[in-house]
Amino acid sequence: MSFGEELMSNTSAMRNQDSFVREEATTTAKRDETYQNFRNAYNAEPQRQWEVEVIPRIVGLLDLPEGWDSYGAARIKKDAGMFALEILQKVMRPRTPMPQIVPTAAGGIQIEWHEKGIDLEIDVVGPYQCELWYRDQQSQQAPVSTVFSNDFSLLRDPIGQLTAR
Repeated sequence: MSFGEELMSNTSAMRNQDSFVREEATTTAKRDETYQNFRNAYNAEPQRQWEVEVIPRIVGLLDLPEGWDSYGAARIKKDAGMFALEILQKVMRPRTPMPQIVPTAAGGIQIEWHEKGIDLEIDVVGPYQCELWYRDQQSQQAPVSTVFSNDFSLLRDPIGQLTAR
C-alpha cells in the first residue's frame, strides 16, 4: 500500500472514529435500519476539500531528500505527516480557510494560516510534539506561543476566529 493510500485509509478511519454516532442496542428494527442508513451515508461522504489539497501536499513533502533546503535539512518524517493530518481532522471546519503546509528543517511539518488579521502556526515535529503560535492582529492580547501534545482544545479559539471572519 502506498503512503498516499495509507493516508487516505487513515483519514477515513479517523473520520469514522470521530463520529458522534455510537452503536447502541435498540429494541426496534426501524431504529437499527435508520442508524445503518445514516452510517452508510456518513462513510460514503466524499473527501472534504482540505483533504483533497492537503494530503497530496504532505505526500509530496515526504519525497523530499535529505538536505532538501541545501543546508542539510532532515527528511520529513512520516509520523509528523500523519499527526499533522490528525490535527487537521480534529480542527478543520467547513468554512475554515485552507492552510499552507510547509516542511521544516527538523523533519517536521508546519501548518499555517496568515490571513483575515490572524497569524496561526502549528509546528508538528512528530506525534504529540507540537508548538502553537497565534496572534490576532485585531485583538489587544499578546501573541500566544506554547507547546502541546494531544490537547487540541488550544486550537479551538484560533481556528474559531479564523473560520468566523
